[in-house]
Amino acid sequence: MTGIAQMNLYQLYIKSEDTLLAAAGDQTIGSKILLSADGGKTWKKVADNLYCNASNVYAFAYSFFFDSPKHGYILGQGYYATTTDGGNTWIKTSRSTAENICSAITNSIGTIIFSDGGYIFSSTDGDLANANQVATLSPFAFNTSQFIRYGKTLFIVDDYGELLSSIDDGNTWITKTFSYVNSGYTKSFNAIAFLDSTTNIFCGSELTMYKTTDAGATWNEIVYGAGEGLNTIYCKNNLDCYIGGNYGRLFHTTDGGTNWTWNDFNTKGKIHQITFPTNDTGYVSSSGYVSVLTGLIFRTIDGGINWQSTVTQLDGTYLQFPSKDIGYIGYSSDSNPAIEKSIDAGQTWNEITDPNNGFGSGGACFSTTANGLVEGKRNKLLYTTDGGITWITKYLPNSNSLALEILSLKNNWVIFSIRDSLITPTSIRYVEMFVLDNNLNIKMTKQIIGDRGGLVKINDSAVCFQSGDSIYYSKNYGNTWTSQKTWGDFYSLCFPTSQIAYSVGLNIIYKAFFASNLVINNVSVTNKTVTMQLTTSDVSAINASIYLLNNKGDTVYTITKSIQNGISFSITLPETIADGTYTVLIVPTDTLLYNKTQSQAFTITTTNTAIVENTIPLLIKVIGNRIECNCINYEIYNTLGQRMQNNSDLVTGIYIVRCNDITKEVIIKP
Repeated sequence: MTGIAQMNLYQLYIKSEDTLLAAAGDQTIGSKILLSADGGKTWKKVADNLYCNASNVYAFAYSFFFDSPKHGYILGQGYYATTTDGGNTWIKTSRSTAENICSAITNSIGTIIFSDGGYIFSSTDGDLANANQVATLSPFAFNTSQFIRYGKTLFIVDDYGELLSSIDDGNTWITKTFSYVNSGYTKSFNAIAFLDSTTNIFCGSELTMYKTTDAGATWNEIVYGAGEGLNTIYCKNNLDCYIGGNYGRLFHTTDGGTNWTWNDFNTKGKIHQITFPTNDTGYVSSSGYVSVLTGLIFRTIDGGINWQSTVTQLDGTYLQFPSKDIGYIGYSSDSNPAIEKSIDAGQTWNEITDPNNGFGSGGACFSTTANGLVEGKRNKLLYTTDGGITWITKYLPNSNSLALEILSLKNNWVIFSIRDSLITPTSIRYVEMFVLDNNLNIKMTKQIIGDRGGLVKINDSAVCFQSGDSIYYSKNYGNTWTSQKTWGDFYSLCFPTSQIAYSVGLNIIYKAFFASNLVINNVSVTNKTVTMQLTTSDVSAINASIYLLNNKGDTVYTITKSIQNGISFSITLPETIADGTYTVLIVPTDTLLYNKTQSQAFTITTTNTAIVENTIPLLIKVIGNRIECNCINYEIYNTLGQRMQNNSDLVTGIYIVRCNDITKEVIIKP
């Protein structure tokens, strides 16, 4: 914006094709109004210091509203302002901080209807300070979405799960409250829209939309989104994935994320962890109702169709089932961390005795039902081989290190730790990666300045984590690391295969593809047959198009095949392919998962040159018991079709002599 310092924009109002109004705030006092008369090319400030008299100097604007081309309002937190010249000048009216005029609309006869501090008012003279109260919103619902009107029918939704509707221009109102089943917690709705005079939809922050086709008499839930925020993800494979939300909703896809279904669990708390020890048996941990339950465990034995819950004393920020029936859960809080164990498929839980002054509040991992590695107090690591009955203590090198996450790979444990340097006056935080081998020897393999986490197992030898705007990954059991920039912040990351990753951010799902390199080996040529191998570390077979390129790079032949990883295959070229130098280009059908590859140059030389027809007359002689012929490559057969050796003595009888395409009958007499 020309001539305007850097600001945060709250609202943008398009008054006409060229005239735009914007509400903004900077680091000084209150809100400002900016006006553009040229479609946004240039802007000028037309009002500032918009806030209530006593306090709330950072009060922001909710919306603009014009009831005529010249007369309009800006509605804000603890104030409103009016204009009578189309937005060029404004007069502010300050109010108390409890008065928040969020939205306004005119009804069919020009009366202004507006929401203010949990109430709905009407004004016939345009003076919002002298209006009549016509309805009451929820006592906690200070923020409401924009009014919407179709004829004499008006709707508005608030941020405490209430929908208000009027069919008489806003004179009388009917309230409908949408609540979670059996929870007592209401939903929060943000926007509403008319499709026609009787059909209306509205959406909210708990992933729910509702639709009415009878002007609000009845409502049906129709679609969902991700407004509540997503928390964790678990994938059985690249198509079958589960995602947990912050308000107890579990999403499920079986087609790689194209379509989703969901279960609403009977909990207000977020879903923490999801795990499936078998294809059919799965577990979900979640926080319970606020001030009622500490934690809930949900179990399915039919692949996620039906779920049953049990209560635990821990909220399940850590959950793992190494087998179908034996599992571990923790921790309840940083001040009193704990681990519980179940041996009956999560129906009952018993706390594991705190060893060596107790567990820490960081990472834990059980590679089997017996073997586990858990963070202890301060910089301790606690290792068990008997399911938590006894423990061996190991130490990280620095006393202020915290082992926040732990993973088990094929040959070792990988530990994500953070450490503050405690340098005054500014503390620097380090991410330190450690490897603990099977002999319990520990070494640091990576140190960076950063934070975050998200330690994720890709396969038996590969692991990754995020710090800052980069993802760090190791393909050799955490011993060495490389990095690359990420596609965005994420809270949870899952690799169902080493080539596909799913992750969730605040309210978005990402899907990433990591293309594998292909290598062409052992190319050999016999006449017009080319034999080779294609190798990759990620799959047993791929579908691909094979192109034969000449020394100019032109495609002279192509074929599509399913190629087995590491198995030799051949392509037989037509006779029209001339002798010369060529390369093979292999282009996988799935270019997201595999990179194309080209072979080294090779030469095609035809060795079985066709026999030129002999123009010399065929001469056959019988000398004694032998047959002689002037043809270089002649063949002799007896009457049984058996080939006889040339220049050998034959018994009395009839023989066939064949040379090129000519055959003759020869008789050897006694």
